[in-house]
Amino acid sequence: MTKSDKIRKAFRSLKNPTASNRQIRNRCQELFDWIPSPQLIRSAMGSEASRKLSTISASEYVELRKIGNRMFSGDFQQFAAAVEVIGDVFSN
Repeated sequence: MTKSDKIRKAFRSLKNPTASNRQIRNRCQELFDWIPSPQLIRSAMGSEASRKLSTISASEYVELRKIGNRMFSGDFQQFAAAVEVIGDVFSN
């Protein structure tokens, strides 16, 4: 099994399409007792941002940008914080 295959297997075992590179690294350490470099993870899985972006459609992306610009004056850090709060409130 190649190093890239190990990274992909660790990613699949997380069962989270938006898993961070740190989570993938930690899972590789748990499963294979090996820590991949960030460059190797990016090479095998693509960037963390592109994995997260692939979970939403283009129309959702455009709509979210419109909302962020309109409601938060383009401050997407504040927008992300607001969405996180909403997720916390409704998940409990």
